[in-house]
Order: sequence, then C-alpha cells, then structure tokens
Amino acid sequence: MVERKASEHSEEIMAAKTADTAEEIQQVITRLRAGLVAFLARAAPGRSRAAAARRAEWAEVLELSPKGFKFDTPPVPVYRRRLTTLARGVAADIDA
Repeated sequence: MVERKASEHSEEIMAAKTADTAEEIQQVITRLRAGLVAFLARAAPGRSRAAAARRAEWAEVLELSPKGFKFDTPPVPVYRRRLTTLARGVAADIDA
C-alpha cells in the first residue's frame, strides 16, 4: 500500500467555507466527475443501459459520499480512511 503524505493545510482546506473556496471546490468537483466517468468507463466497459446505469450509480456514490464523511468533522486521517473504504467497496462491486 502506498503511503500518501497529507498536505500541511488539509484540515483548513476541509473546513473552508468561503465564497473563494466554494468556486475552487466546484472546479475540483467538475474535474473529479469527469475523471470518475472516464475511470468507470474503462473499469466496467459496456454499452448497455444496465452498464451505463451501474456506472452512474457508482459515480453518484463516489461523488456524494465524501460530503457526508465530513459531517462529523473528522481529522484528515479518519476522512482518508473513510474514502479508502468507499473506494474498496466500489472496486469490489466492479470486480463482482
């Protein structure tokens, strides 16, 4: 497993609520959504409606869950653990 070093400003970034950060965060979300769509298309190819619907479900969960993971304002290591757990769950469903 690769150990990633957290930014020294991770806690502040996660807690940011200003108008400036909201715009930046929206840009990140847009890039994340595009990356998820591309990744899921490669990970679970298929042109059927069922395949497309499944990819949309995964993308929705991957995009929205992190917002809830911050609800209780966890420290960054806990937040990252939650994200890892989510990613492993989706990966297991893709491989199923």
